[in-house]
Amino acid sequence: DGEPPAAPARAADADAAEAAEAHAALVARLKDYVARGLDPTQEIRKNRDFHNPMLLEKIVRYFDIDDIASQFPKHLFDPEAIANRRSKDKKKSSQSSPRAAEAAPPPA
Repeated sequence: DGEPPAAPARAADADAAEAAEAHAALVARLKDYVARGLDPTQEIRKNRDFHNPMLLEKIVRYFDIDDIASQFPKHLFDPEAIANRRSKDKKKSSQSSPRAAEAAPPPA
């Protein structure tokens, strides 16, 4: 009584063991590639997904990567402010362009 349950520690140990096994399998597979004279980089390049121009976009979406993030402090570089400014500039330029005026519905 009064002791914390041991189950969460076992779950963490199981996760760590599973990760270690996955890592060991990956290393073994890479060693096998090298032993057979294959270059992992060349094998990746042969894969048809490597030539897919949408691959990077899919990776960004899958891993929920902030594609405009920066490691600089906000006072030195704020990519969100630049993105916001660009969208405002686009809005202004589309409103002031002759094509936008032609495309706009006539005033009622």
